[in-house]
Amino acid sequence: MNNDKTIVGNTEITLADQMRTIFWSAPRRFCIGGAVVVVALLVMGAVAAYGEDIGGVPVIIAVVCLLLWPILVALSFRRLGKEQKLVTYEIGSDQITVRDATGAAVIFPWKIVRRVRESRSGFAINLMPAGTRWIPKRAFAADAIPSLHELIERKMAERNAPVDGAVDRRG
Repeated sequence: MNNDKTIVGNTEITLADQMRTIFWSAPRRFCIGGAVVVVALLVMGAVAAYGEDIGGVPVIIAVVCLLLWPILVALSFRRLGKEQKLVTYEIGSDQITVRDATGAAVIFPWKIVRRVRESRSGFAINLMPAGTRWIPKRAFAADAIPSLHELIERKMAERNAPVDGAVDRRG
């Protein structure tokens, strides 16, 4: 692959993309939160089974908590205009550019990319000091995905390479 080649992809952002962005921004918290909710529901079920009258309030609270996150995401997604959902991704050796059809663009130099995690449907780009960007794979042609993998692996290897004279303490 030519090091100067920019990989370009286009797609329309969906509500599922918005949900994935929020999940991938803190997957550990969502898994722990899900486990806490399951345990809480089991405890409430056990208390109700032994005849303690706690009413339906805890169940209502649990349902509201479970539904609040997707409802808020859906409402914020609904506020986006059609042009804001039409996104172009330009991934090159110097930076990642995300541009919508209104002309707004966000540029991330590779030096602020902390980590890239891949799922079946896309890439979660973790940024420094904080933040995550979701890039759906469907934005790219199938034959561009191997080049994208190669570029990401190369950039992450460069980022993790020890600096001359520095001690590698990664073990």
